[in-house]
Amino acid sequence: METVPQSSEGTKDDNAVKLKKFRKDLKWYRRNCPAQIPEVVRLSDNPEMYQEEVRRYKQAKLGKLMNFTTARRLEQRQFFYKEYYPEWTVASYPMKEEKDYVEKFPAPQPVSYYEEDLQLEKQSSEITKLTDVALRYCVGEQEKKTGSGTLEAHVNGFRYTISSPTMQIDFTYKNVKHAFFRSEDEEMPPLLHFNLHVPINVVGNLNANDIQFQLVKTLMGQKRSDVDILGKTEKENKNYNKDFQNFIENVEAKWNQHLLPFELPHKKNEFHGSSGVFALTRICLAGIVKAPFFVVALTEIEFVNLAHLRDGEIDMTIVLKDFTRKVFQIKSIPSTSVIVIKRLFDILGVKYYENKEEHNWNGILEDIRDKPQKFIDNGCWRSVNLESSADAALSSDSEKSEESEFYFEKDEEEEESPWYKFLAKCGSRSDSTEEESDG
Repeated sequence: METVPQSSEGTKDDNAVKLKKFRKDLKWYRRNCPAQIPEVVRLSDNPEMYQEEVRRYKQAKLGKLMNFTTARRLEQRQFFYKEYYPEWTVASYPMKEEKDYVEKFPAPQPVSYYEEDLQLEKQSSEITKLTDVALRYCVGEQEKKTGSGTLEAHVNGFRYTISSPTMQIDFTYKNVKHAFFRSEDEEMPPLLHFNLHVPINVVGNLNANDIQFQLVKTLMGQKRSDVDILGKTEKENKNYNKDFQNFIENVEAKWNQHLLPFELPHKKNEFHGSSGVFALTRICLAGIVKAPFFVVALTEIEFVNLAHLRDGEIDMTIVLKDFTRKVFQIKSIPSTSVIVIKRLFDILGVKYYENKEEHNWNGILEDIRDKPQKFIDNGCWRSVNLESSADAALSSDSEKSEESEFYFEKDEEEEESPWYKFLAKCGSRSDSTEEESDG
């Protein structure tokens, strides 16, 4: 494969010329062979510059889609978020990207659907158990924790029991909205976290929407004290994690009709904020290490705002599609985490903005609820100062463009483009041009 000619970094003017040509070729790539874009960027003379351009282009398209879907919801006076849109047919979306983006979820079920009785295994040998685990839950922003108990997996759900004081908690697989397994590290022992559709009663009159089962280490027996965390060997860590992994595998065998398996937050996808440790998974943004717990599905997020308000730190604001809910903020994230966060949001298809502004988010949401048509007429989120001038210009171009924008237009500069030879390796441009003209 012939690579793109390599050159020195060049001046700003040179880079501007290269970017102009790259933007032109990027349109053709997105139309004909989008899978080749990463390879083109990797073999270029300035991968970081071109990768940033690809990111900006994708975010501009996500912004266009977000404004379109938000306007449609507000026109129907839907300030809250519906997990499905039964009144919207696929034909109502004008672009293929929009068809692919909006996922169809089953209709929400009544509360009784999630509160069915637990069916116990008839044979004790069929019960999957995880011993020496404590229940963690939150009352407001305060964390509560029980003593050591046993978590059992039965036919259609879980039972957690403690002998002293006597406690028994049941919840079904159907009631689990999201489930996580976080392996042991220097911060926390291994744990299982369950985010529920319907809160369950834990102690007295207290209900919890998020519950967690964490390994309890004792001075006697096979497990060790909480104060001995730093003295653990790598082999012992793996043994503890293996116990949890075996439990998960056995549970998922019973849980075969449930749509959501256990999510495994990777340490490399975690970032720290003033309120704890957070992680991005394939379908969620979750904070399950420190109370209060926070779990939100990516499909429930309208967009994320990354504000550079202080040197060396950013504040993250998560605006939800449900405009009746307050925003969630993660403050004092180290700026060193921004690159990883942006890359993950980009991969997962989450729209984000990056700026240096502090906004009155709850006031903005109140104005949208009070005057939705005015918000739509002003261009939805384009009316809020969320983008840099360069990104705003790119988003404006994206909003005005039609699907035909992605067709490559051959002109006199085509043969001189430094990308042309590489484009030819992906497929015959002349063939695609002839097919389009024949159509």
